[in-house]
Amino acid sequence: MEVLDPQLITELLVDYMFEFRVDFEPEMLIYPTPFGTRIDAIVSGGQADGPRLNAEVLAGGGDWLTMPADGIARMDVRATLRTNSGDYVHYTSSGRCVLDAQTRDRFLAGETITRDEMYGRASPLFETGSEAYAWLNEVVATGVIVELSLRQIRYQIFAHRKESV
Repeated sequence: MEVLDPQLITELLVDYMFEFRVDFEPEMLIYPTPFGTRIDAIVSGGQADGPRLNAEVLAGGGDWLTMPADGIARMDVRATLRTNSGDYVHYTSSGRCVLDAQTRDRFLAGETITRDEMYGRASPLFETGSEAYAWLNEVVATGVIVELSLRQIRYQIFAHRKESV
């Protein structure tokens, strides 16, 4: 295949920002819909810890997950973070998590699924009025899901660099 653009980007560079853990209330809604099994989970807390951000996840956000028969879970997450310096950051994310039928059944039965048992990625967005964290407003990020359960989800969050190879 002929390369039409000599400036073709062949690799994306990322920098590790933080590990992100979101905990859920024990009571959640799990119910069938024509589009798949819906899981509505309310955030009870959590933590962001890493070289670029340290914050607590405040209670009250949510994760609205749809698990259709194709095995590709669709995530819709909203949360509010309070940094160690008291600044607020609004977090939204959508993503996909691919689970085979056996792994999906184990997840729905309450087991913890690890990254070697699934393929999970998220597209976080950040919004803040804080001068100290204003750089977050322009970050394009990817979250790699490293652990998933009905009680919590853990990601490693990476920021895409402005320059690429």
